[in-house]
Amino acid sequence: LRSAVSGTTESVNQVLAQGSQCYDAISGQINNAFSSISTGAGATAGTLNSVASEVQVMIDRYTGFRDSVQQLADSFPLASDLLQPIIGNLNESIAHQEAVRDKLNEAAAKITETASDAGNYQVQLDQLVKQGSQQISG
Repeated sequence: LRSAVSGTTESVNQVLAQGSQCYDAISGQINNAFSSISTGAGATAGTLNSVASEVQVMIDRYTGFRDSVQQLADSFPLASDLLQPIIGNLNESIAHQEAVRDKLNEAAAKITETASDAGNYQVQLDQLVKQGSQQISG
């Protein structure tokens, strides 16, 4: 009976040790997965913010050009009828560019927020894995 119990105890200890190693491996995989999310999200958000800055430069140029055309229209009332459609088109273009810029900034913020949420999940998962490992190792 002692031999059987001893053999069973060794088998249980081996299974528990393997379970603990499994949880350690799971914890490593979780950390790697969330690390890549955070790094990738940061790079993506940075790129989107850079593009938004470039779009802002375009907006500033179009706005400056529109203001110049508006000054011409104000200075030469006879030409105003010819210049108003150009000003209208520039205003539409500026509005569209502003929408693009705003969406880029929004996407960057959401990606950053999502990565932050992922970090919260990582902490929660890590705690659960540690609890599971502690329960196995006793």
